[in-house]
Amino acid sequence: MNRRQEESNRACTNCRSANRRQTESHQARLNGRGAKEENEVKEENKRSAVKKFALNNSYFKNRRPDDPETLSEIVAYHQQHGDLPFRYDGDNWPYDTVCERQKRRGVYHCQFLTPDAVAERMAQLAKRYGGDTEVVFDACCGTGQITKELLKLGFEVTAFDIDPEMVQVHNYLYPNCCARVADFRDIDDVQRSLIISNPPFDRTIAVEFIGWLTGSLAPDGRAVVLLPEGYVNKDKPKALAESLSRLKVLHRARVTEKFVHTGGNFEIVVLERQ
Repeated sequence: MNRRQEESNRACTNCRSANRRQTESHQARLNGRGAKEENEVKEENKRSAVKKFALNNSYFKNRRPDDPETLSEIVAYHQQHGDLPFRYDGDNWPYDTVCERQKRRGVYHCQFLTPDAVAERMAQLAKRYGGDTEVVFDACCGTGQITKELLKLGFEVTAFDIDPEMVQVHNYLYPNCCARVADFRDIDDVQRSLIISNPPFDRTIAVEFIGWLTGSLAPDGRAVVLLPEGYVNKDKPKALAESLSRLKVLHRARVTEKFVHTGGNFEIVVLERQ
């Protein structure tokens, strides 16, 4: 065998060895990935095999220590698994979860999450009285009950709420909206043409909110607000009366739907800045 043939044979041998090592390396990666995927499937099957409690009257009462408890934890679980940590057959898990969690935490007299039908009617009034306005400011937005209905009608929505967990859920559910954590008393950046809100009903805070609302509306700007029935007729305290004197009532409609765990009479009011 001459030198050229020997060199050619060595080259072929080296090539075959390199190909074999490459194949073995690729197979090892496949095996590793396969093992990882297999472990993930096992973990998912293990998780699925664990009994889930029903949300209503069960989950927050019987949940295991490692089950999600806060809204943030439930959202993180939903992001990771595409599923909820409890059995649920409804169509609005954020709303029902907050109501159920508040019930288990003893909240019975100040639970004012906007019922679905009320949120829908408020959004329709925003469309009716908003003129050509395309952007709505959802003040005290919570998890986005009203935002959801506004989006269905084609509005662009910006929003805020003082509760970071509520804003986290809002931004998870409606990522194309801009919701931020803020107290209404700290927002004075611009006057707006259309504001919608289910505001705090605490007596002192409600007076401050109406004052903020009056100052935040542009001239002839309008607001759709959920308020205790007769609130716009009050002449005391003086600060409230002064704020209301700068607002014209365009529409009032009594709310027949009940808040979960909370009584009281409420109405939807459409106001215009004078």
